[in-house]
Order: sequence, then structure tokens, then C-alpha cells
Amino acid sequence: DRIEEKRGVVYASAKSIRKYIKKRSGLERFLFWERNNVKSGCKRGKDSFVQDTDRKWVEMRPWHVFFSYGHWEADFIVSKHNRTVLLVLVEKWSKTVLLEVLPNRTTAVIHEAMGRLLFGRIVRTLTVDNDIGFVKWKELEVILKTRIYFCHPYHSWEKGLVENTNRWIRQFIPKKSDIALYSKEYIQEIAMWLNHTPRQCLNGNTSYEIMMREECGKIISSVT
Repeated sequence: DRIEEKRGVVYASAKSIRKYIKKRSGLERFLFWERNNVKSGCKRGKDSFVQDTDRKWVEMRPWHVFFSYGHWEADFIVSKHNRTVLLVLVEKWSKTVLLEVLPNRTTAVIHEAMGRLLFGRIVRTLTVDNDIGFVKWKELEVILKTRIYFCHPYHSWEKGLVENTNRWIRQFIPKKSDIALYSKEYIQEIAMWLNHTPRQCLNGNTSYEIMMREECGKIISSVT
């Protein structure tokens, strides 16, 4: 629908798309993920999970988490070279992505960054994993004025949207890269590309367009 509206092209076959990609070097990274399918690194031991009986699990989230705006997922892309990490926030309804490089995963750094990135935005829930950075989640709930829910240990697919977003980000920041070497401008270019690219799951709209409609009540078209 988006192609037909913007370019007047009703249909593009898979063969036509492949030919278009083949003639333009570099575009293949937006379609093929094979090089990122191999998992690496050691699994954490079961004893590393911090027991906390007050944690709220994903199945306790309200039913409208799948049908309304303002429900976020959070994760980190880590670097093997140092303590630097990339904080990834994704809103489930619009698929809006927020990115920021952090020097470490201490609670103070995480709380400050998330409070700043989500300030003024609609945040009804936040879903995270059992990363040590979220051990003081009750303080983060107060900062964000929301409720935080946790995936079960070793069940990262329970926050599948942000995990899938990480795979897209890896097209721009390959595994084994030193995240500290990427500029703020480059990281924001990644977020811009993700937020202004039309998506089939959004009926040809962009995340930015959906976000502006929900947050500000404005009908704005992305620059594509």
C-alpha cells in the first residue's frame, strides 16, 4: 500500500526486488540476517539470577498491552571490548525505537538514561529481562511512573519485539564491534532509519507516524 501510494507501483515481485538489491551494493544487509543467526558466548549459570519475590512476570501484564500504545520493552546490546552497552527501547504498538550508548550498566546510569529518553512520553508498562541493571526496578517504576514486568529467566522471546529489533541493529553494528567507537550521530541515524521506514505490520505506515498520532494527535508523514 505504501509503495502504491508514494511511488505509483502496485506490485513488486520477489525477483524484481532481488534484481534491484543486486544492482545497489550494501542494500542486502536490510534483507538477509544469516550472519547474525549464530549465537555466541557462554550461558549464565542458574545461580546468577537474583531472587526477588516481588517481581511481576509477563503473564501478569494487562490484556491491553497488545492492543494499545505506551507499552515498552527494554534490552541491552553489549560489547566484549569494554563495559559500554547500547540501550534499546521499543514501543510495542508503534514499534518506535529509542537508542543510546551508555558507559556501563550501573543502576544510576540506566535510571538517568531511561528517565530522560522516556520523559514526556506515554509509558503504561515496561517489560525487561533479569539483567543486573534492573535489580532496583522499584526505583525505576517511581522514576517512570509505570509498572515494570519481567521475562522469566532464559526466556528472552517473551520480549520478542526488542529482541527482533536488536537483530536489525546488528546490521549496522555487527557482533564483536566495540560499541564505544560509534558516535552519537551514527546511533541516532540507526534509530531514524528504523523509525522512518514503512512497515508491513503497520499497514505501510512508519513508527514515527504512529507515534506522532498517539503521542501528539497529529497526522505527520515521514520523509521517505
